Amino acid sequence: MTYRSQYPLNQEVMKKIRRNELDKIRIAWSKGYEDYEIQQVDLLIRQAACLFGK
Repeated sequence: MTYRSQYPLNQEVMKKIRRNELDKIRIAWSKGYEDYEIQQVDLLIRQAACLFGK
């Protein structure tokens, strides 16, 4: 099963993502939440650099 979603991120969160590697992400569901480990911890940093330049 694949879920596709979009999450709006404010400017402060984007600054953190561009500077910090993430090793986990938490998804909140209607009946709780789950934490997921991230395999490529620098993925969002690289994606942000591609989208916004360095």
